[in-house]
Amino acid sequence: MMLRRYARLFGTTVPEAPKASKVNKAVPSAKFTKTTKLDNRIEANLTKLSIALSNLPQRDPTQSSSASKAPPTSQKKPSRTESTFHLPDDLTSLTVGDTFDLLEYFMKPPYNHTLHPYYFSQVIKEAISILKDRPAVHLIKAPVNQNEKDKTASITVIGDLHGSLADLNSLLKTIGPPSANNMLLFNGDYVDRGLHSVEVLSVICCLLISSPDSVFLNRGNHEDSNVSKAYGFKEECDVKFLEWDECVSFFESLSVAHLIDNDFNGGAVVVHAGVGDWDGLSGVADLGKGPGSILKTGLLEDITWSDPDFEVSGTRRNETRGAGSFYGMDVVEKVLLDCGVKNFVRSHEPCYQGVDQVGLSEGMRFYTVFTSTDYPNFEGCNLAGVLKFSLSDDDPTILTWESPELIMTHSDLTSTRYDNDLTCMSSILLSEIFLHKVQIHLELLKLSTDGRRVTIEQWKQCMVKVTGLEIDWIELSKFLTKRVQRVKMINNVPKIEETGFIDINHFLDHFEDGEGGGDEGDRLFIRGKMLYVLFKHLDADDSGGLTRSEFEIGVETLNEHLEYSEKFNLKDAEEIFDRLDKDKNGIVDLSEWNDIFK
Repeated sequence: MMLRRYARLFGTTVPEAPKASKVNKAVPSAKFTKTTKLDNRIEANLTKLSIALSNLPQRDPTQSSSASKAPPTSQKKPSRTESTFHLPDDLTSLTVGDTFDLLEYFMKPPYNHTLHPYYFSQVIKEAISILKDRPAVHLIKAPVNQNEKDKTASITVIGDLHGSLADLNSLLKTIGPPSANNMLLFNGDYVDRGLHSVEVLSVICCLLISSPDSVFLNRGNHEDSNVSKAYGFKEECDVKFLEWDECVSFFESLSVAHLIDNDFNGGAVVVHAGVGDWDGLSGVADLGKGPGSILKTGLLEDITWSDPDFEVSGTRRNETRGAGSFYGMDVVEKVLLDCGVKNFVRSHEPCYQGVDQVGLSEGMRFYTVFTSTDYPNFEGCNLAGVLKFSLSDDDPTILTWESPELIMTHSDLTSTRYDNDLTCMSSILLSEIFLHKVQIHLELLKLSTDGRRVTIEQWKQCMVKVTGLEIDWIELSKFLTKRVQRVKMINNVPKIEETGFIDINHFLDHFEDGEGGGDEGDRLFIRGKMLYVLFKHLDADDSGGLTRSEFEIGVETLNEHLEYSEKFNLKDAEEIFDRLDKDKNGIVDLSEWNDIFK
């Protein structure tokens, strides 16, 4: 039986949790470790922003000048002659084949196709109608064929995808379409980080609609109204004219845990991140699925935000992320014994080999599954992995792969030369770039067509304009910037193609730790973003303008919801305002603010 209370009905007992045994994990590369540490630092800052948003009073939509407007034209059903991908009028007739056709449509170069806003809305609503009736803790059983369990059945646990369309495509090519004998469990974090969160979510929801008995979805920490504001999914929805409130309702409809029947390799508890101070899954079931934002909700926050600590027992707060808990393997074993299963499966952290496994006592195992390659944003060097359960007594099968198409950067190939030459460059030049970092960022965004990259010539144009220095920027770009290259697999042989682009964020990131910058520059940037989101939240009349007095009131408002150590220094706030008030008229345009802090 799956739950401890069932064991009690039959008079059996559950022993105390034994001490965890050794960890068996692949040793990551130095680059993977460095990328992970940097990503943790960025995530901690953005988590602070998310928590601050959860503390703010909700904006009154009745005060907005757009509150009574009719739905935008883009929300109307497209005519069949319109050049877009068309879904069936009745989505209950949607097939797996239709879903794979949609994925193929998204994968066509130049990879800028998306689902029409009308269809996206219909897909999200239909997915919600399926998910809303599912429990917070969902049991997955083996299918029955002629009164017996079908021995060919399997269920595959899929980790974080984070808007990576290429990895979703590789995943489905690897494991095949969902069916009664090929069930799929997506373990959260479908959105944010990657470029195609909307498209990834569209395909996953279509898989659910076309195969409702074979597709299961868990909630991750990014399926959160405030987190996805901080990390960019809401902005992607706005740019693509999609209804944000529908996405929040979708988040609220997701289950937070799944139990895989113990006929599948001894069964499993599957949650996005882990556990905290809880007493079995029954408490989760009683708590329900949670609101749009699950930060500061205790148990649900622990399930979606926590990380394992293999060196200690028990639980403690997760200072690294700023949310959730750290938990020891003794806690994991207690949960497994409580549920009567052998395996604990979570995602939430990138794995160098795609899947990490840890051997526990009495044949129990702990897995971390991550399905986004070279995370984040193709900056890392990790494989993608999934965990496949079948009807046997063996351990589940680990499947891993490299992304067939990934982004590499010039400095990845010449990092040593880059580091040495950069230290020899004029400190005056580096200081000049740091001092103009915000203006450079804004100017590059104006020149960019996708908000992420510029050509080398555009970069030179920006540097001359902002710094006023007529020097050989083209030559300097070899040492100051990261050139974006694309690696494609042709006949199973990797081929590097030069794109001629410079990654904006990679270039500017090198001036976070420079002289006069470092943590202070990083702190100023994240606080600027926090203030931007706050004022968008408070700009009920959508005027788009912000006076200095309104700015100061906003800072005071936000400080009321922050701990003492996190409160804004008025000097920081004034510096941000002065940087943005270019014409010195005492008013800041929020659209320009968005260009810098989005």
